[in-house]
Amino acid sequence: MEPVATEPRGIEREFRLMSYVTRWQIVQTLRKQNLAEHQYHVAVLALRLVREMGWEDLDGVDLGHLLEEALLHDIDELISSDIPSPVNQKIKSMGGSDWKEWLQAKTALFFPWYRERPTHNIKQIVRICDILEAMLFLLEEHGMGNGYVLPHYRVLEGVMDVTLKSTGLPNLDRIQDWISRCLDNAVRPARPLTLL
Repeated sequence: MEPVATEPRGIEREFRLMSYVTRWQIVQTLRKQNLAEHQYHVAVLALRLVREMGWEDLDGVDLGHLLEEALLHDIDELISSDIPSPVNQKIKSMGGSDWKEWLQAKTALFFPWYRERPTHNIKQIVRICDILEAMLFLLEEHGMGNGYVLPHYRVLEGVMDVTLKSTGLPNLDRIQDWISRCLDNAVRPARPLTLL
């Protein structure tokens, strides 16, 4: 019988494993990023995007559901680990629905309380912020002298462009401006910490 995370001590142990699931498996990075960090940053970005766009009343956008989806959008990676994008794309092109169904079933064994239920708009907002978070991480890496990440960043720029055009979200120009500001802010020097 497979373990279930709702058993005594199970959920706390399994859920905390997000801190050990390493992202960027086939990209040389100076700093290791984990799943928990990534999902937290996606959640903060999603909340900021909704608030700055004034989308609190946008059809299908509930802040609780938005944060749940952003904080847990990659929960399947607790089972599969982080699958590199080229492999993931190949799985999808080969009819990856069987793989996705299997992975979702395995995830449900460990986390039966989690229900993936994003509305169309929540899914699109989280997708945008997921890509943006990856771009921000690569900019941080580049700022530390890692030139290897630039081609990966360029690929993500293209993915972001395609994603934005297909979302159906309102105010595409404002979203693009917001993303540009986020990326510009990421390369500015950090402010000195002061106690006063």
